[in-house]
Amino acid sequence: HRDLHSFPTRRSSDLEEAQDGKQFWLEQGANESPLQTLPFEARPASDEAFALETHSALLAEEVWEGIAAMAAKSGVDVETLLLACWETLLCRLTGHSEALVGMVFDGRKFDAVQDALGLFARSLPLRFRFGKELRFSDILKPLQHSLREASKRQEYFKPVYLAGTEGQHTAPRLIPFAFEYEAWPAERIAGELTFHLRRHYTCIEPFKLKLSCLRTENALIAQFYFDRNLYTHEQVA
Repeated sequence: HRDLHSFPTRRSSDLEEAQDGKQFWLEQGANESPLQTLPFEARPASDEAFALETHSALLAEEVWEGIAAMAAKSGVDVETLLLACWETLLCRLTGHSEALVGMVFDGRKFDAVQDALGLFARSLPLRFRFGKELRFSDILKPLQHSLREASKRQEYFKPVYLAGTEGQHTAPRLIPFAFEYEAWPAERIAGELTFHLRRHYTCIEPFKLKLSCLRTENALIAQFYFDRNLYTHEQVA
């Protein structure tokens, strides 16, 4: 336990890098995005607790092949392409050109925690701007750059930065929409036994709507997680 916590501490000893990380996350959280409510979203009572529901869609292998080919042609990762699709859809549904999406990072940046047990993942804010003059292909490489920059600085994030300030009395706000991409390992065979993942999910914090894309050996699974106080299965599907 002491060893795992010593890594972020040693990184923070570099004051210049720590200040850079702090400034990066303050900029991501500053000026609250107008993208907060979808047009078909219900208005629940303020005291209703977060109620998780799911809807899954299995995409055929040819769909996955088309996505992978488009990502390769554009010179970006599949994760970046799918995130761009998700953010573009959210912007079109709301009519806004800006979004603040909670991007799930695994939190295993340091070698010492790569194989450690426990939850290290965090949902971190990533600001997205889609100007009217831009084409979809124009946003892919800048978005991938933003993803990599955020990954490099993930240990410096603090929830209070969501308000665009470090004020101690400012309550962090909910990131309404989230995204996660994960590639599952292939089946493993040991003698007569075969091991493979059946289901995997971690709810780190509440949200309104989250898209989780899972890449298996022969398909892509799109899983939508949502608060049933806000949306119905029919609306999400």
